[in-house]
Amino acid sequence: MSEQNGKMAASELRSPFLKKLENFWYHYKWPFLGILFTVIVLIVCLAQCTKNGKGDDGCFLYAGGYTMSVEERRNMESCLKGFAEDINGDERVVLGMMNFPIYTKAEIERYDKNDQAHVAQMSYDNREAFDQEIMAGSATLCFLSPSLFADVAKAGGLHSVADYADALPAGAENVMYGDVAYGVKLSSLSLYTYPGFSSLPKDTVVCLRTNTSMGALFGGDAAKVMYEANMAMAKRAFCAAVYAPQ
Repeated sequence: MSEQNGKMAASELRSPFLKKLENFWYHYKWPFLGILFTVIVLIVCLAQCTKNGKGDDGCFLYAGGYTMSVEERRNMESCLKGFAEDINGDERVVLGMMNFPIYTKAEIERYDKNDQAHVAQMSYDNREAFDQEIMAGSATLCFLSPSLFADVAKAGGLHSVADYADALPAGAENVMYGDVAYGVKLSSLSLYTYPGFSSLPKDTVVCLRTNTSMGALFGGDAAKVMYEANMAMAKRAFCAAVYAPQ
């Protein structure tokens, strides 16, 4: 009896604010979390648009089951700089690269058992960052593992190869999702022979995102300019024949 009285007394001592807060959380928890998620996505979107719109002349991303070295990443950036243009007028070409090592369950199991938990967590974190980039970022030219390519194609976020087929060299091998080709196998392009790209898995898919992300809605003219610059860079890189590091 005294224990119950103690609990009642403790409840009565709580401030009206805490009682209201508890009631709000009980009834409106999920709508609140949904609004919070939307706000976070918008902040990420605006940050991406501001960064890429003012500082970089192009951007691209890799996502898949390969962890590249710093040198490999630099080689990829150096290679693609040769196909980009100075769009912000600072008389130099600067590319932004997003790198997301994301492993499938089978790939994680190839690691030593002592490392699997760490690799799985890293992969999970990178997948969340990748999904945010796909939703709200500025990268158009993407190098993806087959499973990630399928996920993005399923969501309707990729150009069909028919949209840029005139930029592809003879021998480029299409990658299908359903009945439509949404990507090209990297190993079928001469780009695959270049430093950095030659280290990626042979089944890596090259694809182009459509300009329908939240970045297009909130990025204004800067997002449009970035998108067009990325498209132009990608089309030049598809037909690359001679490597000229910048």
